[in-house]
Amino acid sequence: MNTITGRLHRKCGTTMIETLLAVGILAVSIGGGTKMVTMTMKLSDLAKDKNTAINLAKNRIERISVSDFNDFPMWRGTNVVSNALGNPDPEGHFRIDTEVTYVLTNLAEVVIQVHSRNRITGQFDKTPETITTRIANLQETTQ
Repeated sequence: MNTITGRLHRKCGTTMIETLLAVGILAVSIGGGTKMVTMTMKLSDLAKDKNTAINLAKNRIERISVSDFNDFPMWRGTNVVSNALGNPDPEGHFRIDTEVTYVLTNLAEVVIQVHSRNRITGQFDKTPETITTRIANLQETTQ
């Protein structure tokens, strides 16, 4: 009889250790899964911000290119904080720097840099998305 009671007691102890081990493995798995989901969300937000920054720069170049060639300098600006639509907004998530340089009398170089705001620190990143293009004035003067 002592042998049977001893076996039952040992089996209960083994089951308790197995249960604790299974709960520990489950906790580590859930923790790792949660970290993976959180990191994926951060990377997704970063990619979305980079994509928006590139689109803001492209849109600004398009708007400059359809304006009068002699009015290009009015597009110059640094530290212009804007929202995702490109509208000025002091609480915006993007900072746009625009530089226009006349290379020749009928050729302008336009450089657009868009910095994204870090969602955690609130600071603008040090490596902006940059687009550079040259726009020629093809209008012929007839007199």
